[in-house]
Amino acid sequence: ITIEPAPQAEWINVPPAELTINCLEAENYFIPDLSFTNGGSGLCLIEGRIAGSRRGSYDICGGDWFIDWSYTDPCGRTMSYTQHVVINPAPLPDWVNPPSDTLFSCNAVDRFSAAELRLSNQLDGRCRIEDLVKPIVNNNYDDCGGFIEVLWDWDSPCGEKLIHKQTITVIPIPDPEWINPPADDTLSCIAAASFEAAALAYAGGTEEGCTIAGEVSPIVERNYTECGGEIIVIWTYTSPCDRVSRYRQRLVVEPLPEPQAINLPANLSLSCDAAGTFAPDSPTWSNFSSGACLLTGKVAPRINKNYDACGGEIVVEWEVPGICGESRIFTQRVEVLRAAAPEWLLQITDTTLSYADALNYVGFPLAYGNTTGNCPLEGMVNPSSLNKNFSICGGSMEVNWLAESSCGDSLKADQL
Repeated sequence: ITIEPAPQAEWINVPPAELTINCLEAENYFIPDLSFTNGGSGLCLIEGRIAGSRRGSYDICGGDWFIDWSYTDPCGRTMSYTQHVVINPAPLPDWVNPPSDTLFSCNAVDRFSAAELRLSNQLDGRCRIEDLVKPIVNNNYDDCGGFIEVLWDWDSPCGEKLIHKQTITVIPIPDPEWINPPADDTLSCIAAASFEAAALAYAGGTEEGCTIAGEVSPIVERNYTECGGEIIVIWTYTSPCDRVSRYRQRLVVEPLPEPQAINLPANLSLSCDAAGTFAPDSPTWSNFSSGACLLTGKVAPRINKNYDACGGEIVVEWEVPGICGESRIFTQRVEVLRAAAPEWLLQITDTTLSYADALNYVGFPLAYGNTTGNCPLEGMVNPSSLNKNFSICGGSMEVNWLAESSCGDSLKADQL
């Protein structure tokens, strides 16, 4: 009797032939035992469990495992099963607290030093990826601003690349400010003549390492005359970044003081005789300034005589030139007193005439005058009336002279 072998066993619940796991799963991966049976009973039952064996390897870049299960039954029959496990690479790391783009002032740039940057995938064991990356710094700035570019470049063992770039914008050095700039002002002529504008200091960027300081000389524009005007002072600073700062001061220059006549004579009264020889002076005038602002001179009088022997006045005018406008006229008034009243130049006395002379008597011209040589009041008059009151027996005759001067003086003379 031929007895056939028991049926060959088969694997129970075999794992998938292809399996993909990640690096962390591979770290903790457990190879299961594989069961088999032929489904028989008694002496014909073949069953059991077989541990698998692993071949292959992996690292952070991944890998492959081949897990083999093999069993040879008592009849010399061999059965085997192989599972292919694909292990994916470990997760790429991330940068730890990577710096963001920012702004720097000039003094912050001087203190800046880029640090190493850490990266990690936050895993442990064989799947851990962690590193420190040194920065590559590209400085592209000056006092006028610019930027700093910091690059952290990392190549993984598996051929991947991680890059983090930080751009730091460098703010230009602030424009300087003028130190105690002078305010607008008003100057007299004397002050304007001696005015000298000083250099003006500036400073900026007071933070350490950023200071801009110095001084600039002014440009002075003088635009004034004796009538006044202005002085314009301009200070200009051009920064290394071609930014222009300018300060302007305006000085108003006052006109020169108006001139005045010096020692003008007061009004007075003169006799008519003295008026004839009156000769006013030429007084000096001045604006009572000094240096280049002093104006002085002499002014001749203008004389207007309006008098005669009866009196009147002399008006003397001195015209002092004005600086910026009309001239000024200073006046002296001289009262001229009237001349002395005239008198008869011949003393008339009574007389006796013969009858024959009396018949032909007509009187004679009578002169009058005063003793003032420059202001004479004089004249001659014939008798104004002749009253005959006589006969051959005798009697009387009265002769009258009446005169009136040009000033209204009345003179009367009688002869009997």
